[in-house]
Amino acid sequence: KPAYALVITLKADTLLAPRWFSELRKEVPGKCGLLGLGKGDQMVTYTAEAVREIGLWDERFHNLAFQEHDFFDRAILHYRPRFCVEDISHNRIQRPIGNTSRIILDTKTGNARGRYQPVDKQYHAPLMRFYYAKWEESMGSPVPDHIIGHVHKKPSLPGYMMYDFEKDLTIDRAKLGWNPKFI
Repeated sequence: KPAYALVITLKADTLLAPRWFSELRKEVPGKCGLLGLGKGDQMVTYTAEAVREIGLWDERFHNLAFQEHDFFDRAILHYRPRFCVEDISHNRIQRPIGNTSRIILDTKTGNARGRYQPVDKQYHAPLMRFYYAKWEESMGSPVPDHIIGHVHKKPSLPGYMMYDFEKDLTIDRAKLGWNPKFI
């Protein structure tokens, strides 16, 4: 049994509303077991149930590009009824909670505030190719920003790594398409 009801990850430069936590608790865990707000993975709130159903982030996306795309795609596959996301920057909307400014005041983070780093540009293209390979998508087709109605085939790369403590997850292995390798 987890020690806490929620885990919240957010970018260090995220501006939060004065009563953000009480507003967040109106949505999680009641309506949403997993809630993504802001640009990409700017703020993600998880319940233990969500982590058991989806797993954690694929570490091969090292947080510079496509990591949230991959994670949200898996959420659609494994957790659709309790997954909420409002990522207007990438046009990803799934079960919106409305008026996100009661939680996040500003969705500008990192690159949107002029903090673009050369290393971001260096890794974006390889991670995009990896994303396409993992999900058996053609490089010629656009990455689907709007995830509603877009559910991939099973991921094709068998090397999805999970940490040892994730062995007890309830992920449907048939939907996953392979047995993950535990590290």
